[in-house]
Amino acid sequence: MLAVTCDALPRRAKIAAEEDLLRLIEQGENSGVEFKRDALRPEQLARDVVAFANFQGGRLLIGVEDDGVVSGMQRNDLERWVMDTVFGRTVHPQLLPYYEEVRLDDGQRVAVVTVLPGTAKPYVVPHHLRIFISASAVPRNWRPASNRRPCQCSYSARNVGHRLRGRPAAFSLRCHG
Repeated sequence: MLAVTCDALPRRAKIAAEEDLLRLIEQGENSGVEFKRDALRPEQLARDVVAFANFQGGRLLIGVEDDGVVSGMQRNDLERWVMDTVFGRTVHPQLLPYYEEVRLDDGQRVAVVTVLPGTAKPYVVPHHLRIFISASAVPRNWRPASNRRPCQCSYSARNVGHRLRGRPAAFSLRCHG
């Protein structure tokens, strides 16, 4: 498994201590921070990952409820699950996040998964054949132009399936407001 060292990341990507994590939680969810409980399916986490990679990057805090209450991580092998199942098998093209765990004074653990803006956009969750971006606290779901709804971002894409097989895809983005 590949690992990203702290020195390779921008300073804003690192969570240095418990107080940094608690400050981040106190600020709440936004276009760059998403709270997730530990009990989730790979596709659920992958949608947020590709949303961050397709936009400006962000952090997933696993072990934090939507209301900001720390529930902690239940899995002992969460790092392997995130890196192998979510990033290795569910997000295409593959990208490599920075993963760290912060242990709080009460013994609870929170995983912080930092996703930098992607360089091989668009990133997709192939089973959904949709591209997700994060422009608010809730990832927006881009659908083909034929299913476009007003006041929402949309995309039109050609050969997205080819992109998953290593060939380039052509796409254009349009936001209407």
